[in-house]
Amino acid sequence: MALITVPPFLYPAFINVLSCNPTYMNMGANGIAGHAFHIPKAGNITKIGFFVYAVSSSGTLSTRIETVANGSPTNMAYKGCVPALTGPLSNTTWYEATLATQATAVVQGDLVMVTHRWSGAAGNIALAALQQAMGMQFPAVYSGSSGGFMAGLPNCTLYYADGTYAPIFGGFPYVSGTTVSYYSATSPNEYGNRFQVPFPCRVKGIYHPNPGQYEYSTFTLYDDSSNVLAQCVWDALNGYGSLGSAFNYFCFPAYTLAVGTWYRIAVKGTSPYNYSFANMGRITTPSAAVLSAYMPNCYSTKRTGAGAWTDENTIWNNIGLILDQVSDNQAALPTIGAVY
Repeated sequence: MALITVPPFLYPAFINVLSCNPTYMNMGANGIAGHAFHIPKAGNITKIGFFVYAVSSSGTLSTRIETVANGSPTNMAYKGCVPALTGPLSNTTWYEATLATQATAVVQGDLVMVTHRWSGAAGNIALAALQQAMGMQFPAVYSGSSGGFMAGLPNCTLYYADGTYAPIFGGFPYVSGTTVSYYSATSPNEYGNRFQVPFPCRVKGIYHPNPGQYEYSTFTLYDDSSNVLAQCVWDALNGYGSLGSAFNYFCFPAYTLAVGTWYRIAVKGTSPYNYSFANMGRITTPSAAVLSAYMPNCYSTKRTGAGAWTDENTIWNNIGLILDQVSDNQAALPTIGAVY
């Protein structure tokens, strides 16, 4: 087996979010909301997950998968599914609703829309989507409109009869999100992700959205015993990179990663000043199983100083790898059922 050079790419895929905060699809009386996307995997879909941010009146939410025409739902069920009825609803709650009849023999690549129809005669309900930073527009309906586009990412899950979740391209399941700011005296003062790679590869750097504007930080690749494998230092006061932009990357000496080996990649806030923060976007997902479907073998890790790491298998920190070489051995590559 040898590694071959490829155009640099990001792994895991960059989650195209803005400050890891939600945006909302608001519905009034008898409203409808939803996002269009392509079916990620063939099979039978039995459950749909979604997040209710706020609800101000009683009612029932009817959730199903519909066919799409001209960017709008047709009000026709996809593959025979019968809606899941959920209610009463609570604020800031993730629901995984079981379809009364599953969507049977769904076809990978079919264009569909998960729709939520609100039976409340008054008040308002807001379903959370995820903000994005780079202008992606997803076909959506909301506020009872017949169609349109929304600068937000689908925030729902598809659960299949085989016991797996299939990731929706462009989406990311959200329960809560925040951007933490930290420096040398805070606890924790180092955040990142613990991960494995699915194929032999070479890493040459880190991508990290939204670093602090006046940030002193150390970016480090560790093995699972906290030995330093590669490292670089960011000194924003000296003008390295673009300050506070939506996306930054940092290069360090290249290092070859092995399959089945755990690593950590992390950002430590090294400034002694409480006005010079490192920033880390953090997204909490509904469960470890959901995060694993979207980010296999990759989840949050954090620590203070040189202390023990705390791992969080439902949280993903917005940082990842820049790869520039991969294995030329086809047998070493994983079988991917759904492309994210």
